[in-house]
Amino acid sequence: MNQLKQIGFVVSRRGNKGGYLLNRSPGELTIGEVIKFIQGSIGPVECMLDSSDDKCSLYGRCVFLPVWEKAREAMLNVYDSITFQQLVDSENAKEHAIHYSI
Repeated sequence: MNQLKQIGFVVSRRGNKGGYLLNRSPGELTIGEVIKFIQGSIGPVECMLDSSDDKCSLYGRCVFLPVWEKAREAMLNVYDSITFQQLVDSENAKEHAIHYSI
């Protein structure tokens, strides 16, 4: 939480109603922003990560590289399109769902 506080994603408050709170509206903060901050580079395979020291001997001429690049782009598009507000709304919808049993 301290890392998230340092970068400005959350603020801390003391007292009876204290704790950590989002520093921005949950509708403005995407899960992609937080995942990229915590994890760094995102990729479907190790050789695509910026931090990877183990580059494959086929790197740059691998037939699968375009596939991995499309997969990475799709994953980032999903992460960057989901806000924390959407997660809250989804959770609230589950809590209010009516369950019937016979």
